[in-house]
Amino acid sequence: MTVHTRSLAAGNPARKPLRTFREFVEEFGVSSGVLRQALQDEDAPKPQLIHSNARTTRNRWYVVQDMRDWWKKRQGASNE
Repeated sequence: MTVHTRSLAAGNPARKPLRTFREFVEEFGVSSGVLRQALQDEDAPKPQLIHSNARTTRNRWYVVQDMRDWWKKRQGASNE
């Protein structure tokens, strides 16, 4: 049994799905610079997980639904 399945068996809720910054760049169809700048907003979602080591750049993981809702709201506000 994995740590995750033990957690579920103990009655803990499942973790919300996460995606990387790069995956959202592709999904939203913008450059990494545009999304990086947008994430400076006060109301932008914060990463749920940040991972880095000596051989890679920092990987940031965000909750999928939070990012989609924020992006939709942000796009609606910029069209007004």
